[in-house]
Amino acid sequence: MKVFVLDTNKKTQNPVNPAKARLLLSEGKAAVFRQYPLTIILKEDVVEANPKPLRKTVGKTIQGIGWKYCRVLHLSDGYSYNTTC
Repeated sequence: MKVFVLDTNKKTQNPVNPAKARLLLSEGKAAVFRQYPLTIILKEDVVEANPKPLRKTVGKTIQGIGWKYCRVLHLSDGYSYNTTC
C-alpha cells in the first residue's frame, strides 16, 4: 500500500511507503490532507519534482487471466461456454 503525496500547490508527487509518511508526519514536514485514501500534503516547497505517472490497468481480466487470452482459455479446456469474452 502506498500513501499519496501532494506538494504545497496540491500537485501530485510520487507515492511513498507508510513508514516514510509516518516519518514526514512526525517530523512536522507534512500534514494529513485526506484520510481515505490516505493523502498527505507537504508543508515545504519541493524544488525539483518529477513525479512518475501512476500506472493504469488496461483491459479486462477474468479470474486473473488477461482479456486477450480469454478465447484461448475457451478453446483449450474443451468446455463450451455460453458467454463470450
